[in-house]
Amino acid sequence: MKKIFSNIINLFCIVIIISIASYYAYSYYNNALLNLPPSNAAELKNWQEPIQKTLSGTYGKKFRNGYLTYMAEYEITAAILGKKRYNDGKYATIAPMDLALEWKYMSETNIIKKFAVRNENRKYYLIGVQRVSRQNIAHTSANVHIIPANAKVWKQIKALSLHDLVTLKGYLVNYHERSSYSSWKLETSLVRTDTGDGGCELMYVTSVEIYVP
Repeated sequence: MKKIFSNIINLFCIVIIISIASYYAYSYYNNALLNLPPSNAAELKNWQEPIQKTLSGTYGKKFRNGYLTYMAEYEITAAILGKKRYNDGKYATIAPMDLALEWKYMSETNIIKKFAVRNENRKYYLIGVQRVSRQNIAHTSANVHIIPANAKVWKQIKALSLHDLVTLKGYLVNYHERSSYSSWKLETSLVRTDTGDGGCELMYVTSVEIYVP
């Protein structure tokens, strides 16, 4: 009798352990699925704003004739409203491409295609925006100066087209170049609500993902 009772207790304990393990496994995989990045453009409708994790500004790497300082880890999923490659000047040797990116209305194709953007002089200008106020667009878009981390990233950046939906990962950085007789620097914006001079993001891009329609 004692043996039967002991077996029942052991069986009960096993059932409890399996139930608890199953609950945690379900919770883990359910949360993991909920937080997976979108696999196509249709899944971007409720995607999040740019993700930024501020760093101490003490890490970086040598780059070209100067030094990149990592100011924040950065990830942005957005629609491309404008794109321009720059070939002349020192700035272009550091960040050869500008992308005008918008993240709030990116899944609403009928709105996105009514945005007109002109990239010029390392800035972007909104032209004839309809249905959405300029202030809203200014606070949900950014002109990002792209520093590609390698040849693969640069090839992907060059292949982007207007209205593509893309996720860029990497760092917001400052660039500083110094010699015995001069000093030159570029600084990134660290907020999304600024405009005008100093309002652009300088991004060292380590990963590019393009979403299919």
